[in-house]
Amino acid sequence: MPNPYFEPDSFNYNDYGLTVFQPDMVLTHKQLNTIFGFLLGQEQRTRTRMIGVGVICGLEVSRGNGATVKITRGCGVSSEGDLLCLENDLLCSTYLPYILADHAPYAPFSAINGLELWEIFPAEYVPTDTPQQLTSAILSDDKVVMLYLESQVKDADECTGVACDNKGDLFLNRLHVLLVRKADASQLIRLAHRQAAAACSRLPRAVMRRVRLDDRPYDMSLRDFQTFIKNAVNNFSSQLFQSFTLVNHALYPALADNALVPSPVPDWINTMQAKMQQYSKGPYIQYLYAWLKDLNDAYEEFREAACHWLVDCMPAEDLFPKHLLLGELTLDTGFCRPQYRHYFRKSPAVAPDPYARERIGWLYERIGKLIQNFEVPAPRIQDTREIGVKITPDHYRIATVPLSRRSMPFYYLPDTRQYWNFDLWKCCQTGHILSYHLPAAPLPYVEQPFSYGIETYAFYRIEGFIGSSIYLALSNILALRQQHNLAFEVVALRADANQILITTGQAFEFEDLMSDFDNIMQQIRCETETLKLPISPNLTLQMPVAVFTTNLNTYIRNERIRREAKCILEKLPLLQRLNAEYNRRKSAYEASLTFGGFLLEHPGMEHGGGVPRGGTFVVVYKNLVGAGKNPLPVAIADFYLPYCCCSKGNSIKFVLPEPPPSISLPKVRFCVGEPTARLTLSPSGGSFPARTPNITKKAEAYFFTPRVVGQQTLVYTAPDGRTASLEVEVFALPTAAFVADPANDTVVLVNQSTGATSVVWDFGDGSPTETITLGANVNGNTRHQYQVPADGSPVTFEVRLTALNAALCTHVVAHAVVVKARINVVLTASDLYCFSTEQTAQVQAQPGGGIFSSARLTFNENGAFLPNVIGKHTILYELSGQGAASANIFILPGQFQATNTANPPGRGGFFEVLVSTPPTGLKYLWTIDDQPIEASRSATEPGRRGYTRYFFTMAGLTQSRDVKLGLEFIRDNGQRVCERITQPFNIIAQRPENPIA
Repeated sequence: MPNPYFEPDSFNYNDYGLTVFQPDMVLTHKQLNTIFGFLLGQEQRTRTRMIGVGVICGLEVSRGNGATVKITRGCGVSSEGDLLCLENDLLCSTYLPYILADHAPYAPFSAINGLELWEIFPAEYVPTDTPQQLTSAILSDDKVVMLYLESQVKDADECTGVACDNKGDLFLNRLHVLLVRKADASQLIRLAHRQAAAACSRLPRAVMRRVRLDDRPYDMSLRDFQTFIKNAVNNFSSQLFQSFTLVNHALYPALADNALVPSPVPDWINTMQAKMQQYSKGPYIQYLYAWLKDLNDAYEEFREAACHWLVDCMPAEDLFPKHLLLGELTLDTGFCRPQYRHYFRKSPAVAPDPYARERIGWLYERIGKLIQNFEVPAPRIQDTREIGVKITPDHYRIATVPLSRRSMPFYYLPDTRQYWNFDLWKCCQTGHILSYHLPAAPLPYVEQPFSYGIETYAFYRIEGFIGSSIYLALSNILALRQQHNLAFEVVALRADANQILITTGQAFEFEDLMSDFDNIMQQIRCETETLKLPISPNLTLQMPVAVFTTNLNTYIRNERIRREAKCILEKLPLLQRLNAEYNRRKSAYEASLTFGGFLLEHPGMEHGGGVPRGGTFVVVYKNLVGAGKNPLPVAIADFYLPYCCCSKGNSIKFVLPEPPPSISLPKVRFCVGEPTARLTLSPSGGSFPARTPNITKKAEAYFFTPRVVGQQTLVYTAPDGRTASLEVEVFALPTAAFVADPANDTVVLVNQSTGATSVVWDFGDGSPTETITLGANVNGNTRHQYQVPADGSPVTFEVRLTALNAALCTHVVAHAVVVKARINVVLTASDLYCFSTEQTAQVQAQPGGGIFSSARLTFNENGAFLPNVIGKHTILYELSGQGAASANIFILPGQFQATNTANPPGRGGFFEVLVSTPPTGLKYLWTIDDQPIEASRSATEPGRRGYTRYFFTMAGLTQSRDVKLGLEFIRDNGQRVCERITQPFNIIAQRPENPIA
């Protein structure tokens, strides 16, 4: 029941007064009840709004030995704020039917037709207030245990042992332990509560199978990926359908229990299927695989958040005002926790995550955004030297790092940044997310992340090169690795043995063979110098076997060598064996640079869109189809090994085109007068054109000093003549300026800054600042209301305006603004006034001293006027320099114009009346000789705005007659306004053969 100390709806917690007691004062029952009611209400509202509602701890239900029900000690809070507690474990074995009291109805019970309840008791309980016999407890599977606090106000006896004065009513509360059928319990607990409580344990887990790579050619692995992705999409679709069915009510708690919102999942699934078809047949299939892993991770983040979303701000009091469901005696199949239990719903004040419910809805919607925004950009090949490869630090899939905290992959549209991280989105800081795609006006550490600390990042995303030349891809990756000083190795693998091997013709450095070869060759050179032989060996270990043997034949055919330098001839077979071993190793190693063969020797390869720190980045390439006699190998996939590989005694180095020269600065937007920034140049030793603005050189380093305003292209020429360029812009400092109109407590602040793209207002009173982005239709002006003394005395505030431009250059200006309290100007007038040419009407205004005015009415200084102009009027009351107020009124007509008419001709009387159109909420009632008559129709008068013509017919009138035509004014609620207007009128009888001319 509601608070018994208050009459229903008699106490407003937002507007109340309490008695301050004085010595010897006489107290009334209302004063005492108000105190008790206020304290009880505050205590209950503190529990429900500051702590939470539902079962807090204990109160676990189970079957005991035999026909018993066991309930552990514990406590809970009803939605009305009552504490329902059991101080000790309770073992119940008997019951009585529980009869609902007619004098104390309980709305949740009364709403259930045919409700049956049973109260259960311990074995030692002896009833004293009923003649019924206790029966063994009901333990059928369809029962739910419930605590119910029966509350009622009972009349006290008039007489006691002391006196017969009324001692006041009794507010009785008694806790009952009840059993109720599951079918009825389902109506005592909101479906949304049941779904939310079950979500953590019943939401299906997102488990994604792994594509196991083997030593087959890449095309075979590609088909495995295609099959896997098709199955993975179907499995994930099933999880989405199940999850939406379960959390539908919890995500949308305002719905009725049986209502459902249309599921977005079918559209999501159709989009997934379409994108799978679009990308599964080309080199971008690896991004489909990574995308599905992202979706599974996003789903798992959503599922884990569902364990914490039982958070409610101001729960409705009628949810379970006096009862708590503790759980069913027997759990249904597939449930490990009771369904019919009022699990604790924390207040945001004590919840670990006060935004848990908002977060769970946001995370679920994010899954849809990740599906819709998946789009792989094509490789950005602008010329033969540049592609769009970028490296971004990332936490990647570390177990403790959710998807939200990772860097955003490049295969999402740039605006996906707004749906990536809930906490950053809520704080309007999504610009801090690292990604291949830069936000507008990026922060320095987002634009150049490797210029800052990267120790916390264990992964490097390498993106933007799939589909481009393998030579360009490797050149750019290696150049970026060198530029950012990153720790990972790079290996390039051909897709299968039929592809061009980009290492063909390149030298390998097998250190053991090279050491033996150099040793033998040194001995030969020494002996030829000692013997003064005319021929010196001209051999390299990297020669093909046939060429190497041909060079040795020079020694073998020379008779002088054979006769005088047998020691040299003895070394030649060893040289041949070293050369043969070199070529054998080279052939074997080149064979291992094929996808299948490499994987056989280096297990553990996975696709991740990058490489762990200290790992090996593996790029797979394939001949470009249709490239003619010299097919161009292009990058088609990338993988990584979590370790550094390929240094087993050989050190192959890819012979690639020289990395393009590069030039970079910590940022590309500067404010004039900023400190000097050092230019990072590769390779070093180059130069800039003479007298390049803002460029200075000190020792062997170049610096950028922002002195000259404007956009500038810095051109760096490397020692070999190649060039690199960088677009830089130096911004002039903006000028902050404003004026204020402090006429009252609401101050109009007019921005007059120049050279700014945004302004920040600090109002000087401790309130939050206001940031305004300037644009074509935005001038930066604002209004601010100050809290000033009620007496209107002036207060001085220092208003600060910060002007910023695109480079975040700032200029600050501050002015003192004096404000005083706003005067509340009130104009009071009736909406309707009766027409009069003699009797004045009145409007009221506060405070006095102002001026009344209207376009067609004349007022005196006290607000009196003559209501002699029919129609709508606007009255304005102005208090000089302090405010104004207005009101709309309507002056009703004092007369009307009646005219006989011959249209349509016929027997009877026909006439029409022209009068001002009634305002909204008012209607006209016409009379003839005090008897009502209705108009056959009405129409607005085209030639007179604000007037209506009414048409009347008096059927059967055979001769003309004088009548009294009247008009009354009736509001929609039936109230009459003003006196009836009457005027004489002669109705002319008409005949068809003699109509009125």
